[in-house]
Amino acid sequence: MKSLVIVHFLPIEGFPPLLNLLQVITDSRKDLQVTVLTNSKSDQHYTFEIDNKRINIIRVADVSTDKSRLKRYYAYYNFYRTTYKALNKIKPENVLYFDAISSIGAYWYFKKNPGTRSKLYIHYHEYMSPQEIAGATGVMKWVFEREKELYPIAKWISQTNEERLNFFVNDNSLQQDARFHIMPNWPLKKWSNFIRTDRTIDRPLKFVYVGALSMETLYVKEFAEWVLAQKGKVTWDVFSQQQASDVRAYFKDLNSPYINFRGHCKYEDLPQALEAYHVGVILYKGHIPNYIYNAPNKLFEYHVCGLDCWFPNQMKTSMKLTTHGTYPRIAGIDFEHLAEVSNPESLVCRESLSYELFEFYAEKACEELINSF
Repeated sequence: MKSLVIVHFLPIEGFPPLLNLLQVITDSRKDLQVTVLTNSKSDQHYTFEIDNKRINIIRVADVSTDKSRLKRYYAYYNFYRTTYKALNKIKPENVLYFDAISSIGAYWYFKKNPGTRSKLYIHYHEYMSPQEIAGATGVMKWVFEREKELYPIAKWISQTNEERLNFFVNDNSLQQDARFHIMPNWPLKKWSNFIRTDRTIDRPLKFVYVGALSMETLYVKEFAEWVLAQKGKVTWDVFSQQQASDVRAYFKDLNSPYINFRGHCKYEDLPQALEAYHVGVILYKGHIPNYIYNAPNKLFEYHVCGLDCWFPNQMKTSMKLTTHGTYPRIAGIDFEHLAEVSNPESLVCRESLSYELFEFYAEKACEELINSF
């Protein structure tokens, strides 16, 4: 039995790509014993579980953001110390950590065991530009500097798309070679089982948004005003695990029957929930490179469930996925001039289009990584 330790500082419940990776490992690797080291939050809506005795998920501490700075710093130290001790005890063939924030336990382990048989894998959910790193807290600046020492010994380093990978390599003056990979945020193949191929596009046109909420960095206000202007031709439902008190207060003040906050939906229940809608929206304003050069998991999840997808046209990586002549449509929209979209039915019309569902499946996205363990 081979061993893999996955290190993920932030609670895994908020990161579908990792949940999908664990499921693909369950289905494809019967010879792999997996230990996941992560944290929890007191306000999280559910605790992810997986039916696989070979995967052990350990939640080290509560990292809720409402804690004092001292308690948050202790949570960092406690997680890094626990990770290091677990790695020393297990001595796994494979170590995979996600994002710099998870790296320090692995840093200590590889630095103190230079002859270890363990192989290091690194994957990034997000891209952080040099400007963002320069503005990080003191602890995170220290983490970023330590992590750089791991790049030369890593067997695998991956980002979610080509643009982010190129930025990462250039930012760190690295030579791109066979160790560097792209691993996109795709959902499980079984999500496509929920497509209703017999469904017609009728009124009202039903939009859905799933994900984090912000009045500042998302086109929440702009899209809500557009929905209201349609006077019942469209509806909009929002699913989010965040409390997002400012967004919810805004929706409450609107008091519109066409806009509804539906709360949290467990990730595994999402395909069934999406059956009820016609179009999934993504609302990032693209205020930092991470969101400009982004093809988020929701784009692919909407698509494989048969929904059209609208996203802001300043999302350059997503624009490369725009469909032409096929449906479900993937389309960049000018969210800063939504008033110009006066006939939304024209953007979801199927006339002269052929059906094509792209195989955006986690089984394909994760295959090379999983086979390398």
